[in-house]
Amino acid sequence: MPAQPYTNMERGTSGSDPAGRIGVTRWDCAVDVEEERDKWSAHVATSEAHQPFRGFVYRSTGADGSAVYISTSGKPVFDADGRFLGYRGVSSDVTAVLRAEPVEKALQTAQAELAHVTRVTTLGEVTASFAHELNQPLAAIVNNANACLGVLPRGPREQNDVRDALADIVSDAERASAIIQRVRSLAERSSSDKAPVRLGDVIGQVVALARTESAARGVVIRTEVAADVPVVLGDPVQLQQVLLNLVVNGMDAMGIMDGQGRLLEIRARLDTHDRNRAVSSRRSTRRSRTAWAWDWRSAAP
Repeated sequence: MPAQPYTNMERGTSGSDPAGRIGVTRWDCAVDVEEERDKWSAHVATSEAHQPFRGFVYRSTGADGSAVYISTSGKPVFDADGRFLGYRGVSSDVTAVLRAEPVEKALQTAQAELAHVTRVTTLGEVTASFAHELNQPLAAIVNNANACLGVLPRGPREQNDVRDALADIVSDAERASAIIQRVRSLAERSSSDKAPVRLGDVIGQVVALARTESAARGVVIRTEVAADVPVVLGDPVQLQQVLLNLVVNGMDAMGIMDGQGRLLEIRARLDTHDRNRAVSSRRSTRRSRTAWAWDWRSAAP
């Protein structure tokens, strides 16, 4: 290992005092050098080549003997003649961050499972009407196919009728396939990947899913999407789920209404009043890090 002892330490903003590290090296502080030889070999090669490094994490021991993880970044320092003088950098205690990662991943997994269950539950409330909706195009496919069989023996004069019937078969089959695909996209587990989404498309897909159920309940769904609604970054399946939940809840709420007048409106517009505000429910662990600045200067002239 190269001799690169710390020659200066500045107290971290959290009140920690790393002065005890002066005169020792990172490799002296680390306890994982033997365990992770490849990682340290690459880091040593970077240091000996006088190259900058960033986010190098190693395991050390705290004052109470517990394991702590340090992330360090350094930048080489040269004099006016280009001679290497040493490194200047910043180190931080990232133990809390690393320990929180498994918990956060478990939470994300649980949230994904809950979202999946919610989608399936919501679909259960509207899929009862899908059988009827699917029966229509499937029955039309059968009828058109039978019509083709009945016309074919008559001769070339009926070719146009056969062509029209075949076109109807294709159209009805595509309609049935689209219905099945809409249900499948909501029911299957998703990876919550974000992508550019047109809200008008999401609204249209949800309305198509709820069309038969809304008709059975006597609810008219009206949509209004403003022309200036931008493309947003999000998970289209989760957006469909949220909107479908709202639609089902709205239809349930109108169940107590007698007679006509059951109108459910879905509007999408750009609201510029709060566009510069952002709210996040995720608590950041970065602010709680213990950090300190350090220098290593060569004793050579």
